[in-house]
Amino acid sequence: MIVTKSVSRFARNLLDCIGYVRQLAAMPSPVGVFFETENIYTLNNNSEMFLSFIATMA
Repeated sequence: MIVTKSVSRFARNLLDCIGYVRQLAAMPSPVGVFFETENIYTLNNNSEMFLSFIATMA
């Protein structure tokens, strides 16, 4: 698991953010990212929709 303060600290834009999250989740041992400020854990099923919305705003 990777813990980061917020989406804006994890990646500069939406494509990078979603791309990194998908690459980490597709690893043989999936790696999740937890964003403290937004309270999003990327290995949850509905997190990508919220993450894309927040990353667009960031």
